[in-house]
Amino acid sequence: MRSRPVVGTIAGSDSGGGAGLQADLRTFTSLGTFGVTVVTSVTAQNTVGVSAIYPLPPSFVEAQLKAVLDDFDVRFMKTGVLPTAEVVEVVRRKVLESRVGLVLDPVMVAKSGDRLAGNDVLEALKNLAKTSLIITPNLAELELLTGSKIDDLNTLEEAAALLSSQLGTNVLAKGGERLKGEDVVVIDGRINHLRGTVAETKDTHGSGDVLSAAITSLLARGRKLHEAVREAKEFTTMSITSGMRIGKGRGPVDPFANVERLAEREKAREELEELVLKLEERKELIVALLKTEDKANLGYMTPYSEVATLAGGIIRYMGWIKVDGPIVFGVQNLVSTALRRTGSRLGLSTSLTEKLLRNSEKYGLTIKESGQPCDVLLEGDKVVVLAQSSRELLDKLEVLAR
Repeated sequence: MRSRPVVGTIAGSDSGGGAGLQADLRTFTSLGTFGVTVVTSVTAQNTVGVSAIYPLPPSFVEAQLKAVLDDFDVRFMKTGVLPTAEVVEVVRRKVLESRVGLVLDPVMVAKSGDRLAGNDVLEALKNLAKTSLIITPNLAELELLTGSKIDDLNTLEEAAALLSSQLGTNVLAKGGERLKGEDVVVIDGRINHLRGTVAETKDTHGSGDVLSAAITSLLARGRKLHEAVREAKEFTTMSITSGMRIGKGRGPVDPFANVERLAEREKAREELEELVLKLEERKELIVALLKTEDKANLGYMTPYSEVATLAGGIIRYMGWIKVDGPIVFGVQNLVSTALRRTGSRLGLSTSLTEKLLRNSEKYGLTIKESGQPCDVLLEGDKVVVLAQSSRELLDKLEVLAR
């Protein structure tokens, strides 16, 4: 029988769907774990801000915790918004009773700047942190927890070390946009920095939830804490750089992008393999277009701007063609550059010949040297024939080879 590691989120509901337990559940699923939920509050919010918060009674939060822990083998859980000190105490007590590993995301300040928990929660969270595996504050939360003013990486590191010492727990201090995506992690007293890609986007709603949920899932899948933190950082960075333009304010990050990216890579590989077979069946197209001293190549660009090409390309020998090398990603060549410049999905690089120029003009195919959309991109003594589908590419090659 199939199964998955079970993880839990103790968090608030985001009616906008970008953060809170909604973001947690998408992250859990994307990383191959099964998520259970303990709802602590219901919020009226969207990408612009939070307009109302309805905290659930501590007794009901406790009832949910009992229900999931009595039935499921939950080894790791994470927190989000814990709206009252009483709710925090319920969580602390159940964590001690169940010995579940807790990733404490001390959600007190939303990306919009709205406070999500009162001042009375602060001390209760510090007590809860002492029973947690790790605490993951953002800059604003770290300043509240330590009373420090954080201006740069040095003060971030000092505050993270101070919090770890005071609470006796591991700390992941998130630098966020102010510190160009660089975080400081303190695990077992050792300080390290985690660098992330700086994304030119404001669509970062839910990024903190995704990070703590990813750590939780990776721990449940057997990673050591330092491994889980590092991999979660990479996962979250990908989610941020693939953030969605949804809503009028800060759009949500997309944890599903990590799964979709892998699926799109496989789709690219399969489509190129099929296209190679068709070109081998119709080798006269390559023979008519490619000079014997040149190499052709095929490329497929995914929606994540990753390009699959042939490792060696296609060579012509008299009336035959030979495909050289497997399909690979990450190779910078003529066809990959052309696809990124034009935004086309498929391309085939080949020789610039009089026949190709003549047929392009005769049959109305556009040739350009710039990165603007066109049928054929001119690059020195080579060209790249561009298309959005395999059928379109084959049709263009047939016209050009006449």
